[in-house]
Amino acid sequence: SSTNIGPDVGFADAWTAANPDDTLVFMPGADGGTGFSDALWRVGDDLYADAVARINALFAANPGLEFGGFLWHQG
Repeated sequence: SSTNIGPDVGFADAWTAANPDDTLVFMPGADGGTGFSDALWRVGDDLYADAVARINALFAANPGLEFGGFLWHQG
């Protein structure tokens, strides 16, 4: 258990307890104070392009990984 803020730590604790043989990889992508209407996260926007580039690099460096989804926290 952890006192960190955010959904990732609690999710990771629960996931690894239920799936002890799995490897869980998180790629941080948050940028506080941003949203979909401010021209940053839509296809072609800066934060979107950065996230896609980092995801592609992660999978290129680790071809055995499988994408499982996003953890999204809207605050």
